[in-house]
Amino acid sequence: YQMKENQQSSKVDKVNKRMPNKGISLERFANGKNGSSAAYEKRKQVLRRKSFKKADLKRKYSKLLQIEGLQPKLVSEEPKANKITYQKTQHRPDPFKAAKKKRIELEKAREEKAKEIRELQRQREEKISLKRQRQRAMNERTKSGQPIMKNRIMDLLQKIEKSNIP
Repeated sequence: YQMKENQQSSKVDKVNKRMPNKGISLERFANGKNGSSAAYEKRKQVLRRKSFKKADLKRKYSKLLQIEGLQPKLVSEEPKANKITYQKTQHRPDPFKAAKKKRIELEKAREEKAKEIRELQRQREEKISLKRQRQRAMNERTKSGQPIMKNRIMDLLQKIEKSNIP
């Protein structure tokens, strides 16, 4: 009986340590060993090394300029702003310039197409409303069921006017 309890407790311990599909265990969390901190520290070191390398290259470049007789240009004479800048001879081309231009053209084309669609929709709705008005007028009847001749005559006049316009 004790053997079964030991086996069950060892199984429970294994489950608590692993916790499949549930992230890290409480023990690992409490100790701060989740694996991501090591990657974070490594990335931090890489970035630090890069910044030191850049600073070293800038220092060497300024020394070369002094040796050749070219002096770096100071931004301002104030003691706070002792930043050194160099005159740029060329602007870097924007690598996304063509893509941005293409996107702007596509957006314009989309807007124009949407405008045309809205205009066609408005014209359709206008035609439908005129057609409904005409049908309503043509379907009007007197008390005895006869069509109202005024509406019929007006409709005929409108048709004649349309045919004479061109």
